[in-house]
Amino acid sequence: MKEYIWKSLHDLKEAGQSYDDLLSRMIRRERDYRDRQMIVDIDREGEFVAFDPEAIMKDD
Repeated sequence: MKEYIWKSLHDLKEAGQSYDDLLSRMIRRERDYRDRQMIVDIDREGEFVAFDPEAIMKDD
């Protein structure tokens, strides 16, 4: 790992927080960002199709 990356991670880490906790939080934030971006893209492109969850979940 390059020194500037290590220093950047260290700067983001809160007192008493492990690097494992920091990286886990960063992963969750990235997933949340990607989910929100996907919703924004769908909304912008108009490709959203409403559905009835009960119809999807019932047995055929």
